[in-house]
Amino acid sequence: MTIKADHPAFNIYIDIRQAQEDCDKAGDCMENLDLKGAAVRIKVAQEALAKASYYITLMASRGDKPAPKKREPKLEPLPDYGDHMTWESFKDSCESGGFIDDDGTGDLATATQVSGRSVSPSRALDPNWRKPKWATHVVWYNK
Repeated sequence: MTIKADHPAFNIYIDIRQAQEDCDKAGDCMENLDLKGAAVRIKVAQEALAKASYYITLMASRGDKPAPKKREPKLEPLPDYGDHMTWESFKDSCESGGFIDDDGTGDLATATQVSGRSVSPSRALDPNWRKPKWATHVVWYNK
């Protein structure tokens, strides 16, 4: 049976295969009376099984559903309107009260393109919200 790399059980499969290989190598070490080598291989096998156990627990906790695929943003050229600024500048303006939710909205952007993903000042300040790594800029649209 072959498990594809995007299958949620792929990491478990790899870790268990690694543990099997290390147990086989530990057996080879034992046959050659290399107890130190056998101990190292058994420790590596235990670590691989611990990782497999972690992934099994993780899958069970989320109902054995695969992790959602991250969608790449649809990026378009920067518009002729709106204020294009770095993320740091946008966040500083939000923190100082220069931008509030009632003032307008922003779209996450890169240095050269804009996405259709909006961001509000309150979201930018929310410590639980994570900005996508690709979003280095914001295009702000005042009302």
